[in-house]
Amino acid sequence: MPVCKECGFTASRLQWTHFKYNCTGKFKNGTEYKKHHHDAILVDPELAARTSITLANLILKYGDTDGARRWEEYKQKQSTSNSLEYKAKKYGWNKEQFDEFNRGRASTVENFINKHGEKIGMLKWDEYCERQKYTNSIEYFCQKYGGKGEIKWNEYCVARGNSSNIQFIMQKYAVDQAGAERIFADRYNHASKFTSKAEKIFVQDFISFVGPIKYSYVDKQFCIWSKQLNAPVFYDVTCTEKMKIVEFNGDYWHCNPTKYQADFVIKQSGAAARDVWARDKIKTEEAMDRGFDVLQIWESEYNDDPTKIMERIKQWWIK
Repeated sequence: MPVCKECGFTASRLQWTHFKYNCTGKFKNGTEYKKHHHDAILVDPELAARTSITLANLILKYGDTDGARRWEEYKQKQSTSNSLEYKAKKYGWNKEQFDEFNRGRASTVENFINKHGEKIGMLKWDEYCERQKYTNSIEYFCQKYGGKGEIKWNEYCVARGNSSNIQFIMQKYAVDQAGAERIFADRYNHASKFTSKAEKIFVQDFISFVGPIKYSYVDKQFCIWSKQLNAPVFYDVTCTEKMKIVEFNGDYWHCNPTKYQADFVIKQSGAAARDVWARDKIKTEEAMDRGFDVLQIWESEYNDDPTKIMERIKQWWIK
């Protein structure tokens, strides 16, 4: 049973009414309470599992037919209430507020730490990563669906593949290639979890030198569909009005040729330097084929003399 760490009150669920009216008055709701007591429990785990809205719980409560119908209605309601149009109408949010809301609830290591504190947040993040690996495995599907597990797993793999197929996206959403690229950009850029600290510093310096920029990690990166790679590719800093792109290449992840040989292998990804260089070359060619002027900056050259690099970029940018 959850025990309030402020006043000692015990209940199966610590609701906002407790914090606002019956507790010490320090917090208005459970969200504020959790920010101070990162490891606190608000709902009894058994109660949460029993009352959560899942297909299994709805079928258990209402039967196969009615439970499945209610599940589909719930999913439709969630998709509507989580849209920008709904939030704008109900709360008066603009797109910036809507994007910030999505960033705040995304499953990222930053959000886990902000919600639970560094120690517990990292533990929960590791648990989340392991759970994601397992639920994407054939073992999980076989355990969940029994004899149909392998078939379901194959269907899942096909669906995942389609989600990154430009033709599938164009057909599903009835959009042209540019529209599909915007969908890719929105899908993969709600959070900046793949942006290195070095790139964030570089982009902020860039903005202070040349002014606001539409496409970067701050909001979303510019995306195009690479025919050679048969995949969406993203660029670090892009101005579609000037038709200019700046790629900030980390020395390690992009295998700076002044530091690494062609057969060097990135431990985390298993990619060889020669393959990384080939992919980066294709990215540059794809952008240039679209009419973009591309400038590449290495992390080490920027770190050696940030002001000099920024002056160089500024002169190139204003041409």
